[in-house]
Amino acid sequence: MKIKKDADYFELLSKMIACTHEAARKLHELVVVYDQVPERCGKIHDIEHACDDLLHILLKKLNAAFITPIDREDLLAIAKGIDDITDAIEDAANAFDMLCVDTIRPGAVEMAELILQAMEALVKAVGEFNQFKNSQKLSTYIVEVNSIEAKGDTLHRHLVKDLFHRGDPLTILQWKEIFDIMEQVLDAGEEVADLLEAMAMKNR
Repeated sequence: MKIKKDADYFELLSKMIACTHEAARKLHELVVVYDQVPERCGKIHDIEHACDDLLHILLKKLNAAFITPIDREDLLAIAKGIDDITDAIEDAANAFDMLCVDTIRPGAVEMAELILQAMEALVKAVGEFNQFKNSQKLSTYIVEVNSIEAKGDTLHRHLVKDLFHRGDPLTILQWKEIFDIMEQVLDAGEEVADLLEAMAMKNR
């Protein structure tokens, strides 16, 4: 029975990061196709809401549990970190709508591609986390997330510098906000990866 209860937490974390990955995929579609923006944002909102529901389920399980596979505070920190990524993805999508963006800049596609790649690596990392004591792959996926985040930092600096060099005031206002939020998505992803690494080391 204990094994089944332990597995439930990891399964919920995997379901949460799957929602986050789907939100990242929808954000990527938004910037590549760029039509029906309010409708596409609405779909990302629905995914974010599903992630919230999973977080609440995990919270209820933690509150009712007598024994957890790792400290409940650690499980909660990972779950909230995943939820923060999904929130940031929704914020990024909504920024295109609220700031009335008419035309997509190539940098947005590049950032969205990095976000999608980071979430794909995080899906693998979270999937490996239930085997953290023996996994040979978890650290590889964590390094991959960190590497993608570093690329995002470099790209973000380049894009913002180019904005101030070439952009008009409205363009700068719109796109700095968007690029900043997209970079925050990558930062939030790295934070979850670092949490996974820290919790794995703590519990080995």
